[in-house]
Amino acid sequence: MRLLPFFRHRSDQRAPPLLSEDTRQQLLEAEGKFAEALADHAVKMDWARRIALATLEKLDERHAK
Repeated sequence: MRLLPFFRHRSDQRAPPLLSEDTRQQLLEAEGKFAEALADHAVKMDWARRIALATLEKLDERHAK
């Protein structure tokens, strides 16, 4: 049984890469910087949450007296 041309293996027709190697490297670097910034932000938000909770606990203690 013969296959129609569009059912042939794709390995016969290698598509060129969508991005150049330079652009791909720039995207990887940007992704790394973004991930680092996101992690820094998460740490800052965690500290802000801890400070806010400690402040609320102190206010509750003062109010209970």
